[in-house]
Amino acid sequence: MPKKTTPKSQPISEKAKVAVAISGGEPVAADIFAGKQISPAVLGEVLIQLQHNQHHSTAHTKTRGEVQGSTKKPWRQKGTGRARVGTKRNPIWRGGGIAFGPRSIRNFSSKINQRVLLPALLTALAQRAEQQLIVHLPNNYQAGGKTKSGLKFFGQALDPQSNLVVVPVSLPELKQAIRNVPYITLRTVRQINPLDVMSHRRIILVGDALPNLLAKFK
Repeated sequence: MPKKTTPKSQPISEKAKVAVAISGGEPVAADIFAGKQISPAVLGEVLIQLQHNQHHSTAHTKTRGEVQGSTKKPWRQKGTGRARVGTKRNPIWRGGGIAFGPRSIRNFSSKINQRVLLPALLTALAQRAEQQLIVHLPNNYQAGGKTKSGLKFFGQALDPQSNLVVVPVSLPELKQAIRNVPYITLRTVRQINPLDVMSHRRIILVGDALPNLLAKFK
């Protein structure tokens, strides 16, 4: 069976750069994210842990105390020649409970320290900037809540497959405008994490999002 291949992120084309420049935007240079960075191995560990933090367990089995059935002793303790048994709900019997099965209350999340998370975010942004995948639109969003107006605001800066739009603060009108667009994810500067950066093909910083983002690393 052939393996599924994920399309690689493509740098912004020259035509797109011209269109972005006309709208007042520009690709973000890689040296703007210079600072304390981490190794690719540590970045990978952070990304895996962020994925675990999003994991909600659904697998669930019932114990002997939760399965349906009578609690009556199937036969007397002694004198039958059979093995002793106290209930038909015991894990040894077919239809009984599961002794050590998965439970939906299992928690896969764990805390990631800021002293690791912030350098990981800086490293992820630097990698994307080196690939010319980060665009800054200096104008603040004021196009209203219509989807057509929202898409017109971003113009050629959008990638046709996946985009991460970063705004300085929550913008209800922008959220309403792009909520039906499947290839756009909206995050504030406070919400963004390395997994968001590495899982999208294009990162678009709107308005004061760029200076606010750089202020996080000072």
